[in-house]
Amino acid sequence: MVERVYEEVFLRRWNPFWEELIVDRSKPLNARLGEFYHDYSRVILSYEWVRLFMFAGLKGLDFNTRYLEMLRQRVFRLIVAELRREHGRASIDQNPITAMEVEAVWGLHAAIFYLGVRKFIYNMAVDDIDKVVEMELQIFITGVSSVLAK
Repeated sequence: MVERVYEEVFLRRWNPFWEELIVDRSKPLNARLGEFYHDYSRVILSYEWVRLFMFAGLKGLDFNTRYLEMLRQRVFRLIVAELRREHGRASIDQNPITAMEVEAVWGLHAAIFYLGVRKFIYNMAVDDIDKVVEMELQIFITGVSSVLAK
C-alpha cells in the first residue's frame, strides 16, 4: 500500500521531458531552468504532494530519500553540468560534481519547495507562486554567475 502511494503521488507525476528541457541547448539556460521550475512547481506545490512528502519524512518512510536521490541524479546533476558549460568550467565527466555545487542547487530547490510548506503546512498565504519562482531563479542565476564566472 505504501509503495502504491509513492508511485501514484511521486513517480507518476514525474515528467521525463524535464530532463530533456534542462539540456536543450537551443534555449538559454535561464529560460530552460525557468520552464523546468515553473512546470515542476505546478506539479509538486499541491496540498497532497507537500503534505504526503512531509508526513513521509516525519514517519521515517523512505519516500523522501528515494525521491530526493532521484531528483539529485536526474535533475541536479544536469543543472550543474549545464551551469558549468554556461560558465566555461570543466565538464562533470572531467571533474566530479562537488558538494558545494549540489548545495547551490539545493538552495534554489528548497526555496521553491518551501512555498508549498508555507501554504500547505503553515496555512500561510502565498501570492503568485510563478512570480516567486521567477524571483528565486533570478537570485540563483545571479548568485551562481558570480561564483562560477571565469
